[in-house]
Amino acid sequence: MCWISRATMVTGTYASRHLHLEPFRRNDLFETHPWNETLFPLLKANGYYTGLVGKWHAPAPQPEMAMAFDYRNFYYGHHWMRRNGVMRHVTDLNLEDSIDFLRNRPMDKKFALKVSFFATHAWDGHDPPFGPKNETKARFYNNVTIPRPKTGTDAHWRGMPHFFKEGNEGRNRWRNRFDTEHYQNSIKDLYRMATEV
Repeated sequence: MCWISRATMVTGTYASRHLHLEPFRRNDLFETHPWNETLFPLLKANGYYTGLVGKWHAPAPQPEMAMAFDYRNFYYGHHWMRRNGVMRHVTDLNLEDSIDFLRNRPMDKKFALKVSFFATHAWDGHDPPFGPKNETKARFYNNVTIPRPKTGTDAHWRGMPHFFKEGNEGRNRWRNRFDTEHYQNSIKDLYRMATEV
């Protein structure tokens, strides 16, 4: 899952240690190990100007975020957002905010910028679940059929380890996004969003 992967990347620890297993349990990431020994606090303590742009599930507590990042502009949950009165695609906002960091950073310091594009994430609770830009949807992957993965069968699901129960979040997301009925539209929109990034 995306939040578990992001927590693993910034802490250098497995999910069994950082315990950021639910998207809205915000403080686990900071309380299960010495936060000041993780990637971005170490970079900042060693003279880097650090930034975070895009999707992030753990915006609190503020002292730990300030220890890690000089520049923060994080958001998640929508493919389209209103900024300055205009609806904009979040991929464009991720790009704009990243460029803002690069242009306005102190030019005499090393820097590290973590960019978490919302694309290629699905938009939970929406149908269709992936929301590429209209011009991308019109241009890419229209006249192709994407083959289904060989392991995307019920037999393969039944062969999974015991802890992948029917209520497993990964299984639920697969059903809602990539089952037989939704597969072609979802996978094409996912690829379109990867192309945008």
